[in-house]
Amino acid sequence: KIGSSNVIPIDHIVSIQRSKSLRIASFTAAALIIIGAMVMTLLVTPEKHQGLAFEISPGSLFEITHTQSELVGSDNFTMDNGSRLQLTQGTVKLIFNSGVKSIIMAPADITLNDYNQLQLEEGTAWFQVPKGAEGFQVTSNDLKVVDLGTEFGVISNPDGNDEVHVFKGEVEVSAIGIEDQITSLTKGQACQLSSTETIEEVALNTKAFLVSLPKSLPYLHWSFNEVEEGGFTAGGNHPDTDLGLATPKNRNASAMQIPGRFGKAVKFSGKAGEELLTQWPGISGDSPRTIACWIRVTPQSLSSFGSTIAVWGTPAKKTSITQNSKWKFAISPDGNATVVGYNGALSGSQNIADNQWHHIACTHKMSSDGTSVVSIFVDGKRVNSIWEPITGSYPASTMTPPDTVTTTPESFPLGFGKSLLPSNPINGCLDEVYIFKGALNAKDIKRLATSNQPQP
Repeated sequence: KIGSSNVIPIDHIVSIQRSKSLRIASFTAAALIIIGAMVMTLLVTPEKHQGLAFEISPGSLFEITHTQSELVGSDNFTMDNGSRLQLTQGTVKLIFNSGVKSIIMAPADITLNDYNQLQLEEGTAWFQVPKGAEGFQVTSNDLKVVDLGTEFGVISNPDGNDEVHVFKGEVEVSAIGIEDQITSLTKGQACQLSSTETIEEVALNTKAFLVSLPKSLPYLHWSFNEVEEGGFTAGGNHPDTDLGLATPKNRNASAMQIPGRFGKAVKFSGKAGEELLTQWPGISGDSPRTIACWIRVTPQSLSSFGSTIAVWGTPAKKTSITQNSKWKFAISPDGNATVVGYNGALSGSQNIADNQWHHIACTHKMSSDGTSVVSIFVDGKRVNSIWEPITGSYPASTMTPPDTVTTTPESFPLGFGKSLLPSNPINGCLDEVYIFKGALNAKDIKRLATSNQPQP
């Protein structure tokens, strides 16, 4: 079952579950009075667990499977023992009957093992455990966390080291399958399983986790209206907004501001040193994503190599035949919106180099058969696009999905206005950049283009 934004409110689901439990208890009491002591043995049978309610944020995509036959094919937003929820994009809120609450960001893969045991194969998850629910357990690929009455977060990364962060109270952390690797963490502490299979302390990261269900897909937004700390701050509901400060490399940020499509914008002149640098690593792998912005360029300002708007990831090495370890949004030499990172470039079919403001956007997601689904929009409308291989040192014959690398020493965080290599600086004006952790639909893109609103 695939879900999206319009869901049953979680409070309503919990209320129904509790009402159901109350009715069951009433019928049991009546049976005791009528039948008497002969059926007393039936009362020692534990009441069936009523499940785990969940709610999905707008724009989310998920698939859920059940082992309990009564839940298969059900439209209820509930999980029971053995239920598995795979979240492709967006955020999910879980609420247990015990009062435990959790907010988990995609990509995520969770399985309910028991009423107080959650398997987190992948995801960034925040947990709040109330008094009386101590003993709640979360198991990732590397670590097992037993709550002792607290608030904590778990990062489960199949391609990296799993982490535990404690915000209140205390937890016990043990390494899966490794003896004597057990530790206790209290408020302000965090740990990970290192490459040497030992539990080691790391810095607490309170900003990596969402603690409430957002009203849209997680996103960062650069309006370029205000200058703080020598750069342009990032807004939005993504937990990494503090990493989004976009600072000119060798220029005064205020000197780059001009009147924009909404408020102020930034102007690049095609010269080195104007690029805006952030500390945000970007979206990795083939995870779904959206980038949208307003741009104004002239025919004379186009570079023969293309002009980079935004880019992150790792440059392909000269010995490599792939061009999918970085992800770049740009203007092609002939004035079309272009995205690079698919062993080549996908370009739109509408020239925007006319010295007018245009809204351009690109969305990426993976289909069920493992191929990339890329859409390019101009002024709120989807345009035809064509894939072309990178020529020269990077020959390619087929389009491949992105594998954006963001964690190596060679990786570059997000930058605006210049490529990862010393070429392709942009000559033009940029305003209202949005980057979403997920693929927006056409209606959402249209809303951005008309009203500059990221959520309904």
